[in-house]
Amino acid sequence: MKRGLAIGAGVALLGAAGIWFLANFDRVPVRQWTGYTGEARRNPLLALERMATHLGADARELRSIAELGALPPDGVVVLHARRDNVTEPVRRRLLEWVSRGGRLVVEAEPFGLDDPLLTALGIVRGKPTAAAPGPPSRPAYLWAGDDKPLATTLFPYPPLSHAQPVMALAWNGQNAVVAVAHGKGRVTAVSSLAFARNAAIGGAQNATLAWRLIEAGDAPIAILNRPERLSLWKWLVRNAWPVLAGTALLVALWLARIVPRFGPIAPDAPPARRRLVDHLLAVGRFHWSTRRAAHLLEAAREGALRRLARVRPDFASGTPREREQVLVESFALSPEEARIVVTGGVDARNQAELVRAIALFQSIHERAGARRA
Repeated sequence: MKRGLAIGAGVALLGAAGIWFLANFDRVPVRQWTGYTGEARRNPLLALERMATHLGADARELRSIAELGALPPDGVVVLHARRDNVTEPVRRRLLEWVSRGGRLVVEAEPFGLDDPLLTALGIVRGKPTAAAPGPPSRPAYLWAGDDKPLATTLFPYPPLSHAQPVMALAWNGQNAVVAVAHGKGRVTAVSSLAFARNAAIGGAQNATLAWRLIEAGDAPIAILNRPERLSLWKWLVRNAWPVLAGTALLVALWLARIVPRFGPIAPDAPPARRRLVDHLLAVGRFHWSTRRAAHLLEAAREGALRRLARVRPDFASGTPREREQVLVESFALSPEEARIVVTGGVDARNQAELVRAIALFQSIHERAGARRA
């Protein structure tokens, strides 16, 4: 009875807890920032390109510096900073395009880095000044013809200046935007395009300022956000990947054909009894490889002298001159060969002399053995 009451009370308590949980908690979706992916991660000005397309402009991305040579005559080009690979000939062609009526919006290089493009236009970058103490204020720029200034996140770092600007936007006495005329076209220099990148263009009035700076209208817009040099490998991967894949497959098949197959382990050859001449040959090769040929030569000479002493017991007690005379008269050697037998005097480092001397000692050994027999 008591056990049944305890079980019932436990079930009632769990039911009450479930009712309270469902009455106070709801399952709702939660948004979590995961960062940019795909094209937005690769292209920091993708939002600017999409905004221009949405507003009716023909906007596209330039993927290489080589594409700067085929710009429309009345178009707009947005050029990112970090232009180390933009060479002098490319800058010259770009400025010629501007002089024929093109419009260029260029981000200034950070202070401390050379910027030949702005230098050629007479635009000077100043040294960034320290921010005023207190809470940071949002820059506000008054566009020509507007009643209210545009509140953006564009700061004049580095500040820009020009002797005769066509247009300038200043904040706290420093220009963040300077436009200069160049022939029939115009170049607009901006301290930084950070306000127009994906993460910031949707805040404040950054999108409005970006569209004002471009002033495209019906003109096509080309955005070069990463002016890097197109390498051969990147071009092949982008345009000839089937050829690369086919080549890799052919190489794999070729390697599979020439690589030796691994089968069962072959049994070891049965041990064979080596001949004495094999051991002598191995010893000779060892001495020759270790630069001890002089030992071989001396051993052969001593063997020949011992055989001569057995045939002619008086040979060992004679003087060198008498020994040479015995060799010349009894063994038909030349005086030079007799001297070599008695005194040695052979350069063991000379392979030809070594072989001739050992052959001489061997011949004496054979002749003396024949006489003894």
